Amino acid sequence: MTSGARSTPVLRSSWIWPLVSCLLVTGSTICGQISAVTGRDESVGVRFTNVAQQAGLNISTIYGDEHRNRYLLETTGSGAAFIDYDNDGWQDIFLVNGTRLDRLPQNLNSTNRLFRNSSNGKFVDVTDKAGLVRSGWGQSVCAGDYDNDGYIDLFVSSYGKNALYHNNRNSTFTELADKAGVANNRTRWGSGCAFLDYDHDGLLDLFVASYIDLDLDILVAPDFSYQILDTEDFETNAKRYGYTQEIQANARRAVDELVAMIETRAFPFGE
Repeated sequence: MTSGARSTPVLRSSWIWPLVSCLLVTGSTICGQISAVTGRDESVGVRFTNVAQQAGLNISTIYGDEHRNRYLLETTGSGAAFIDYDNDGWQDIFLVNGTRLDRLPQNLNSTNRLFRNSSNGKFVDVTDKAGLVRSGWGQSVCAGDYDNDGYIDLFVSSYGKNALYHNNRNSTFTELADKAGVANNRTRWGSGCAFLDYDHDGLLDLFVASYIDLDLDILVAPDFSYQILDTEDFETNAKRYGYTQEIQANARRAVDELVAMIETRAFPFGE
């Protein structure tokens, strides 16, 4: 974690938190898919125990449909960061969350989460109190003291609008992405991000990677078929699959061109 002109207090050993952060991401339950480390090398001599539930980290990450993924966006997952946001010497946890293309059930809340370290092995959800409630397709998070006031700030890249959370030094944050000029990506999809002082002027700069310019409003669901797009069944299928007449026309045109290429063996990439 980059923190500008000051060093951030860490617990006991500087290498343990990046390691545990990786384990938190790779071993967490994602609503719809479960990541698990398979295989165990007993010769390593170090073993970890999952204590997330006991520690109060019992919120599921929501990212895409629970049973199937239609688009690449639903498969990426999201980021996490260890930060000492209140400067009490104990590392807290910030988790980026996603959402779903279809409406979420009422019992699911897809906001980002901030868990405060209670210094007794427990974490408390302080998201609402800290002013960090936000839902959407969050991607990654980076932490750094971008204004050199001695408190760690947060940047969250997203599919859609990014978020820059300025630490108010009173355990709350204010979102300033628009004001700071970092709300929008070159494409709709911001992926990885990092704070760094690339010109060595003592002020943290921000690097945000952009992924493909994905527009869900004009994409046809990948499970469509030529029969599904038949004009006679348009009303039924439009309601079922969320198509518009423009999407149907574009899809039919693409299928017609593909059929013509097959019939004339006119593929540009050879036999």
